[in-house]
Amino acid sequence: MFRNYYHKTACVAACILLTATGLTLLKSEFVQAVGIEDQSLSIVSKLPGTAEIVRRATVDNDPVAMTLLGRLFREGHEVLRNDRASVYWFRKAANLNEPDACYEMGLLYLVGEGVEKDEKTAARWFRMSAVQGHAMAQYRLAQIYDDPNIGEPDFAKAATWYREAADKGLTQACYRLGLLYEQGRGVAKDEAAASGWYRKAAEKGHAEAQYRLSVLLQEGRGGQKDQAKSLDWLKKAVNQGLAKAQYRLGVMLLNGQDLKKDEHKAAELISIAANQGLPEALLAKGLMIQEGRLLEKNETEAADLISAAASKGLAAAQFRLAEMFQEGSAFQKNESSAAGWYRKAAEQGHRDAQYQLALLLEEGRGVDKNETEAVTWYQKSAELGRADSQYRLAVMLEEGRGIKKDEAAAVKWYQSAAEQGIVLASYHLGVMFQQGKGVKRSETNAAIWLKTAADNGIVDARYRLGMLYHSGLGGQQNADKAVMLLTQAGQAGHTQAEAILGYLTEKGLGVKKEYNVAAQWYQKAAGKGNSDAQFNLGNLFARGDGVKQSYSAALSWYTKAAEQGNSMAAYNIGTLYENGLGVEINHQKALEWFKRSSQQGNLSAEQRLQTLPHEKPKP
Repeated sequence: MFRNYYHKTACVAACILLTATGLTLLKSEFVQAVGIEDQSLSIVSKLPGTAEIVRRATVDNDPVAMTLLGRLFREGHEVLRNDRASVYWFRKAANLNEPDACYEMGLLYLVGEGVEKDEKTAARWFRMSAVQGHAMAQYRLAQIYDDPNIGEPDFAKAATWYREAADKGLTQACYRLGLLYEQGRGVAKDEAAASGWYRKAAEKGHAEAQYRLSVLLQEGRGGQKDQAKSLDWLKKAVNQGLAKAQYRLGVMLLNGQDLKKDEHKAAELISIAANQGLPEALLAKGLMIQEGRLLEKNETEAADLISAAASKGLAAAQFRLAEMFQEGSAFQKNESSAAGWYRKAAEQGHRDAQYQLALLLEEGRGVDKNETEAVTWYQKSAELGRADSQYRLAVMLEEGRGIKKDEAAAVKWYQSAAEQGIVLASYHLGVMFQQGKGVKRSETNAAIWLKTAADNGIVDARYRLGMLYHSGLGGQQNADKAVMLLTQAGQAGHTQAEAILGYLTEKGLGVKKEYNVAAQWYQKAAGKGNSDAQFNLGNLFARGDGVKQSYSAALSWYTKAAEQGNSMAAYNIGTLYENGLGVEINHQKALEWFKRSSQQGNLSAEQRLQTLPHEKPKP
């Protein structure tokens, strides 16, 4: 039934074509069956020169003529276009293993023209043609193997068929084979071979090949650098209107890279490439307009260009668009939209976007707080070398937030970040060495990293390094360095540094003994709740050293310290009540404070409990 229908179609075609030699044109249901309009018959009847093709196809069963007839119906050059008739004649010839017809059947199935789209069937027809040496079929078959959107790619087979076609001089096959060699897909990576294949295609005018050859020559990949030849090939691609070549040359002119700087020509080329929709050029033009550099400043136009580049999937544009939403510069501030664009860029491996997305997730800004996902993005970015991602990942590992606590891993990432100049990472690494967390304790290593942090203004690093010098770093004290660092920390408001400076000044350790100066340091730290400073300040008031003697002031500071668990302060309060110093004698209260001090491990308080004349309070 199917074959009979198309045989009738061929007969109709034959009748139409034979009209040109004076034969009668048949008008029947067969004409309507192939979709040829009656009003077109008079035009078709005047077309010359195809009667022999029809005769050979229908009478001689000639596959070459069948193929030609299929093309006539498909392209509508000599007859009105009819996809069904085209498929019929191509299939008839292909079944006779005619290579051109097999190739044409492959094309029809590849694009779904006159048949249902089916890449596997297309590949089968291309292969039947390719094994007969058909260059375009070899190329198309290679493309199918090379395309991950069609199925599981097989780059080795792609390379084999590209080479078959390239050896026959097919320009685009030379280019595609060059790509495989450059990228090491399906063949061992060989940039010299890539350069050779690119050159073959470039010399035949292939713009993409000219561009890739220019890049290899400029970077000295696959051979020696040759800036002159590189520029020559790049200009050939530019002259053919290749957008990426226009953009690359524009960037080179903008930066004065390997040629004289020409910013206006650069802006012109980048704009031309942007007008062709090249995402990188859209972004570059948008940034120039946003900054008012070479092009008139216009926030709205800049935003439109950057948005267009982002919508085309350019990660750098998506990142910049996210920044704009986060800053509220061209759009109303919207951290939810920022998070969405950061995510798109992050999923493409943009390490800065991964870091920014992780920050939003960690802090719950624009998205639901999710420390586990934040850790995932910090890690991805950290592994790509972003230093502050390495630092944030180390913090999460040290604290066990969003991931199982792992101090050894934290040390590793702190060190990676510190070596890239993240000052806070140097500080944390110094603390880890100082405390032996996740790494063997080492005051020497601690001092190295704390010094880096201290030199860069980290106040607690100055305090810790000062204390290391005070306690005898490397077995030898350095009072001068200790006092200098502690003073720097104290002057910056570091509470513990203020407290220790008070003590050193009170005792004259590494610095001149001055009670009044000691009182000033104690006062600063005590006012911030430091119990040691409160206790020591109480002692100065009790003795009247550097301050006006006052037992009541001493009692006030002792009480503040004792309420924070300072056993000596509790003991001294007991002594004040026992002896009526600044208060009325009250042995019961004295006993209560001595007991409190004793429970906190003060042996002197325990002895006082034994010697007081009054009964000890019941436990």
